[in-house]
Amino acid sequence: MSTGVETVWHLRRIMAEHGLFKTTELIPLLEQYGVHLSREQVFRLVTQTPERANLHVIGAVCAALGCTPSDLIEVRIVEEKTAPVE
Repeated sequence: MSTGVETVWHLRRIMAEHGLFKTTELIPLLEQYGVHLSREQVFRLVTQTPERANLHVIGAVCAALGCTPSDLIEVRIVEEKTAPVE
């Protein structure tokens, strides 16, 4: 067995907790903090776990939603099974 890392992105849940249910509702909030993203970019940011993180974007999301990076990103340590050697 080996150990791996899994990340869980909680932006959609945090938005819902703030009464934001449409991805486009995040656009003007981010713009208040100098982050200008297209509708498509915001849709991907909300609905998919990012592979890379821009700290300016994460900072703007946290400021807009009153949360911390730890609220947005959950890191889980997982045990990965390895195939038996024959």
